[in-house]
Amino acid sequence: MEISATLNAAPFLLDHRYYVNPAANEIGFLNGTVLDPVLKVEPRLMEVLLRLARAGGRVVKKEQLVAEIWDNYGGGEEALLQSISKLRKLFRDDARNPKVIETIPKKGYRLLPGITKADYLSGAPAERLTPATPVIIQQVGIFTGFIERLTDWRFFLAFVAFSAILIAVLGIVYQIVFWYAVS
Repeated sequence: MEISATLNAAPFLLDHRYYVNPAANEIGFLNGTVLDPVLKVEPRLMEVLLRLARAGGRVVKKEQLVAEIWDNYGGGEEALLQSISKLRKLFRDDARNPKVIETIPKKGYRLLPGITKADYLSGAPAERLTPATPVIIQQVGIFTGFIERLTDWRFFLAFVAFSAILIAVLGIVYQIVFWYAVS
């Protein structure tokens, strides 16, 4: 679906679940008629999302995003990778099994879900659409999404293997210390 050039100012829905308001740099999660929560995002994160949305499901090259958003800045490619990672965390998306942002190896990225204009939401009365308290995203902690990642069998298997190895190593260290203490 091709998005018009006015997308940069008009709010839109992403996959009928996410309310995106580019003018305010806000992304809300629709829960019925309630935006729960409304998150403030960095302007460049919003720019990356808008460029992908304007492409209408087509692949946007990494070089194009770096050139348009970071003006070919030296660290632009790393900043793009971080922005994509932050957007994926925001949308609870997985790079290996994408539902929102797909990586096309050696080419770029594309937005998977459909885009819908949210004209009917922008002028909605407060009782129809009530925003929750805005939250400012700073940094994502180390355990963010840990429980959700446990549902991925590969992550769960790696977690169990790591735990078993850790217990074995601790057991060996205990045996060595105990052996020397008795001797």
